[in-house]
Amino acid sequence: MVSTIREITQWPGVQGSHFCGVGIGLPGPLEINKNNEVSNTINPKAFPNWNDVPIGKMLKEHISSPIFIENNASAATIGERWYGAGKNLSNFLYAFFGAGLGGGLVLNGIPFEGENRNAGEFGYFPFIGEISPLSDSEQPHIGEHFNLKKLYDWLSKSDIYVSRPEDLEQLFVDNNAVFLYWLNLAKKYLASVFIIAEYMIDIEVIILGGRLPHIIIEDIALSLPELMSSLRNDHKAPSPIFKCGTAGVDAAALGAATLPIFDLFAAQSDVLIKNSSTQ
Repeated sequence: MVSTIREITQWPGVQGSHFCGVGIGLPGPLEINKNNEVSNTINPKAFPNWNDVPIGKMLKEHISSPIFIENNASAATIGERWYGAGKNLSNFLYAFFGAGLGGGLVLNGIPFEGENRNAGEFGYFPFIGEISPLSDSEQPHIGEHFNLKKLYDWLSKSDIYVSRPEDLEQLFVDNNAVFLYWLNLAKKYLASVFIIAEYMIDIEVIILGGRLPHIIIEDIALSLPELMSSLRNDHKAPSPIFKCGTAGVDAAALGAATLPIFDLFAAQSDVLIKNSSTQ
């Protein structure tokens, strides 16, 4: 990180006054201490060797600038808000398909992070009904079903070998039965979460984005309205509008990079996670 930051800030035409800080997106959920510092920067179950590693503090020893740490799904939500399908939307729920499943919420044009800055972590929602064949934890949750590493390993049991999200597109195009079984379960799990969000916050738009191939995200977006209608009370108003994200796989990076700029110019900078209460 340090070498990359130094390289970028030494590019011709970049003056010191142009450099207003560093934004970092990390897998959530995050834990924040009383000094508004990130005390647990990486999900300890998914990344055990990174548990309690003070990344912001360590980086601060080498970079003399404000440092902003954000849940990567929340960072992706910010990226989609400023550069993607949420650009002209004041209220939307964002689902982020990354290493697993995360999300974020934008209300009145401002990212809503909640008391502990982890709003939108619906990947930890428990299964209702059938548990995913990818689940192997003591507390099964739907995010396991979207974990790409688990998906690759599960597919390999059927002699289907993939190593990156792009490989999944060919399985979809070929109507691979094993992959479509996974995809249909994924839609079912998402519908169960989004119907709750619909009733809780009456959200108008749900944006789907992240690392899955666009053709697969588009198929999910087209299927969810009908699935949710089967779960909805007959007297409920129409379902939310589903949109595919347009910020692409770099949504989280775009959002993280926007954090220092947002802090300088936004009227409500308290929506950001800072690594120091003095910033």
